[in-house]
Amino acid sequence: MSQALPSSPLEVDDYERVLSVLEDVSATSSLDEFRSTLVGSIGRRFNIQHVTYFRGHSLTAAFRDPEPYAAEELTRRGLREYLDRWSSADVFATEDARDRLHRTGTVTLDQVRRLSGPARQYVAQFLHQWNLTTCAAFTFRPSTEETVVLGVFDSDPAALQVHDLAALGLLRRHLPTVARSLATQPASVPSLTARQRELAELVALGLTNAEIGRRLCLAEDTIKKYVSILLARTGCATRTELAVHASRWPSAV
Repeated sequence: MSQALPSSPLEVDDYERVLSVLEDVSATSSLDEFRSTLVGSIGRRFNIQHVTYFRGHSLTAAFRDPEPYAAEELTRRGLREYLDRWSSADVFATEDARDRLHRTGTVTLDQVRRLSGPARQYVAQFLHQWNLTTCAAFTFRPSTEETVVLGVFDSDPAALQVHDLAALGLLRRHLPTVARSLATQPASVPSLTARQRELAELVALGLTNAEIGRRLCLAEDTIKKYVSILLARTGCATRTELAVHASRWPSAV
C-alpha cells in the first residue's frame, strides 16, 4: 500500500463514491444515526470489510472509547478482543501515528514507524491473527466537543489503493460539515425528573457511578440502578449514547 496520496486528480468514480457517502449521512437525523450510517456506507461504497468508529473529547480519548461502533458482526467480535486485550497497544495510538493524524488526518499502517514492544505485538498477534493486511485510520471532528477516529481494515492487501486513500481523505474533510449541522440541532429533552436530569448531566461530564454517588451522597449501586432506569427512560442503548444526548440538551435555566 502506497504511503503517499496522489498528486493527480481523482477519477470521476472516486468523486461519486465520496458524494454517495455524503448523501447517505446527510439523510440522518442524529449523530448516532450519522455514526451507524457512515460506517455502513463506507463499507459498501469502498468495498471495505471492516470499518470502526471511535469517539472521544480528544484524539487520545477517542482511542479509549469503551464502546466503539462497528456494523458487522465479525468486526464487533474483533472489537471485543481489542477492548479486552489490545486497546492500550493500538498501533494507531502511538506517538508517530497520532502525530500524522494531527497533521494530515490520515495514517496507514505502512506509514507508522519505530514499532516496538506492545505496538509490534499488536500488529503481529492481533492484526495478523484477524488477517488484516490493509489498515488505515482517519480522524475528523463532528463537533467542537468530539473527535472521531475511523478505522478501515481488510484482508486484501490491495483493498486500498492510492486513489482510495485520497477519496477517503477527501470524504473526511467534508464529514464535519454534515455532522455539525446535526450537532447544532436542538435535542429534544425527554420527560425527566429534576434528579434524573441532574444524573444525566453528570453522566455527560464523564463521571463514573462512584463519582456521581459521592456528589449526590448516594451509594454506587443506587447510582447504577438509576442509570439503568435513565437509559430506559431516554431510549438510549449505552451510557455513551446517553452522554452524547444529554450534552446537547438545552439548559434548564
